[in-house]
Amino acid sequence: MEVVVPRWILKNAENGFAKETLTFQNKEQSDRVIKTANYYLYKFFCIQPVEPLIDLANPNTINLLQRAEKWRQIGLSLHDDIDWEFPESLTLDDQYNILKKWDHTHAEGLASIGWFQIERQLILHGPLTLEKTFQTRMEFP
Repeated sequence: MEVVVPRWILKNAENGFAKETLTFQNKEQSDRVIKTANYYLYKFFCIQPVEPLIDLANPNTINLLQRAEKWRQIGLSLHDDIDWEFPESLTLDDQYNILKKWDHTHAEGLASIGWFQIERQLILHGPLTLEKTFQTRMEFP
């Protein structure tokens, strides 16, 4: 049976941006590498019957990954360069290898050389918009 469910689309309003921080740790050491990127266009969605309780003025910030709703990414557009923080123990060659793997295969590439993602934060800054659309899905008895 087809069921129509509300689909909520959250995106940034003018001057809003998202800051994503990924932390990777080498399983053989306690060293951590941190990647930070700012996105000036972003869009996420969740499916739930009631409107998510979000202050659209967003005077503080929202860590989207710590909310009760299960938000899924529709799109992120990078505007700024990516910033990387490396521990002093890593050589320039090690840093180059990490950057090269990220450019080609992202987190999977880093895992192939022993660096695993242990944390992700997605902080929304500035005003937001929320739009209600509908999605049809199949439910089976």
